[in-house]
Amino acid sequence: MAEKNKDQTFSKTQPVKDVAEGKVLTQDEYRLAQLGYKQEFFRHLGLFESWAATFASMNFVSGIFVLFGWIMYSGGIPKSAFANWTMVSGLSSIVLLVMAEIAAALPTAGGIYFWSYRSGGPKWGPFLSWMTAWWNWAGWICIVPGVQQGSTNFLLSALEIKYPNAEILEKGWVFYGYDISAHLAEETNDASIVVARGMWMSTFSAWIGSVPTLILILFCMQDFDKIISAKYSNNWAEYLVQLIGPNGAVAILSLLWVDSTCATASCFYQLSESPSPISRDGVLPFSKYFRRLNGRKISVNSAFLVYVLSIAITCARHRFRSSVLRYHCDVSSYTP
Repeated sequence: MAEKNKDQTFSKTQPVKDVAEGKVLTQDEYRLAQLGYKQEFFRHLGLFESWAATFASMNFVSGIFVLFGWIMYSGGIPKSAFANWTMVSGLSSIVLLVMAEIAAALPTAGGIYFWSYRSGGPKWGPFLSWMTAWWNWAGWICIVPGVQQGSTNFLLSALEIKYPNAEILEKGWVFYGYDISAHLAEETNDASIVVARGMWMSTFSAWIGSVPTLILILFCMQDFDKIISAKYSNNWAEYLVQLIGPNGAVAILSLLWVDSTCATASCFYQLSESPSPISRDGVLPFSKYFRRLNGRKISVNSAFLVYVLSIAITCARHRFRSSVLRYHCDVSSYTP
C-alpha cells in the first residue's frame, strides 16, 4: 500500500488541483489519494442509497423469523428472547458507532481490511490487513448462500403446510450487516460524512423498528411446546398456523420468502465488488484479474467469483446430513 505517512490538509468545499497529472480532483478523490488509492469506482451513491444498502442487508422484517426456530430451541421463551434481541442489538449499536467513526476517517472500499492496516502501523499493518482480508472474505462469500437458505426455508415451510405428506428437501439472533455502507465508500459522494451517517441511521432505524415487531410476535405466542417440536423447515410456520391458520400462514411465508430473496439480491449486489478492493493489494490469487473493472467501472469478474462460490458453498453444504448443522455453519461464518 503506497499510503502517505501524513495526511495533507485540504478544503472541504473546493476541488484540488493535481499539478503532477494536470487534472482537478474532487474532495473524495483527493482524500482517497491521501490514503494511497486512485479513484476507480463510479461515485453515484448518496445518503439514501447508503442507508438503504445497510438497512436492506440487516433486513429485520424477515431476518427475525429466519432464526426463530433456533431461538425457541435454545430456551427462547418470550421474555428471554426479547431480552436477547434488545441486548444484542444495543451492544452491536455501540460497535457500530465506533465503526462509523473509523469509516468517516478512512472512507475506502474493503472496510475493516484497510482499517487493520492503519491500526497496525508500518510494522504489523501488512500482516494484520492480510489476515483480516482473508477472515472477512471467508464471511463475505457465505453471506449470499446463508441468507438465501433462510429465504428458502420460508418457501419450504409453506409447501410443507400445503402438502404435509410430500417429500421435501431437508431443512441466537444476530445483528449484522451494519458495515455494508463502508464497503461502498468509494462509490459514495462525500463519503467521509455520508458513509458514517448511512451506517448509524440504518442500524438505529432497524433496531427501533424491530423492537415493536418483536413484542407483537413474542407476546402473541400460543403453544410454545408445539412450536419447538414442529417438523417444518422453519418453526415460524407452526407459530403462524396456530395464529392465523394454514392458508394465512402460507400467504405470510410466501411474502417473507419474497422479502428475504430481495435481501439476498441486495447482499449480492453489495458484496459482488468485495474481491476488488482487496485484490488491488494482491491479497487474493489472480488478483490482477479480480480487481479489473469494465468500461462502466463495474467489477464484473468479482461478481462472477462471488456468484460461483455462492453456488459451490450451497451445493457443498447439502453434503451434511444435518440441515441444522448446515445452516448454523453458514450463519456462524458470515457473522464473525
